[in-house]
Order: sequence, then structure tokens, then C-alpha cells
Amino acid sequence: MEGVGIGSSIREGNNIAHGRDVVTDICLLKNGLITYHQTFKYLYGLDWRTASELIGHPHIVSIMNHRATILHDHPGWNRQEEFDELITWTRTADDDDLAKFATDETGWMWAKRKFFLVMGGKP
Repeated sequence: MEGVGIGSSIREGNNIAHGRDVVTDICLLKNGLITYHQTFKYLYGLDWRTASELIGHPHIVSIMNHRATILHDHPGWNRQEEFDELITWTRTADDDDLAKFATDETGWMWAKRKFFLVMGGKP
């Protein structure tokens, strides 16, 4: 119980509970359990409402969590343009494009190349 109420302990507990987990943070914001809308946008690159529309796409969840991790651990982000392009592509892609994206392991698709670039290389 030594750390109860100490700011660093609270931050560490928050980090363990939902650090850089966009799905959890969306749920917490949606239910009013956290209210830091600007922090969410800074970390994940989108307003939480917009992000919630995209969490059905695993690749978007991955890049939002990756972006938040980079910004949390090492402030600075140099892939915003590619991130935004991939968000736009995902919002307009049809089911066939999304299926091809999901199975493309080599990065031959433009969108998959952007994904690998944002994530820092091929998985």
C-alpha cells in the first residue's frame, strides 16, 4: 500500500491497465471514466469518436497503438502523413481491398507498404 495516492504509482497503474490500448481508451472515454480528449488525440492521432469508427480494422488498431507507444516512450512522430493516408484509404476501401490487405504479407499493395512504413518495417 506504500504507493497508494502517489502520482507515479497512479501513472504506472494506468499504464499497466490500459497503456497504449486504443480500444480500452475509447471505452473509457465513451463511458466518461477518463476525460482527456486532447491526450487521446495526441497519442492515437484521431479524435476518439473517429477512432471508434475504425476499431473494426485490426491494422488501424495496430498503427494507433504503435503511434501511441512511440509518442509515449519517445516524443516525436515522423510518419503522420503515411498514417493519415492509411486512415483515409481504410475509410474508403471496399471489402475486396480490405481482404487483399489482410492477406498481403509481402507489401505489394500500396496500402500495405504504407502500413509497414508506419510500423517500422515488415512484421
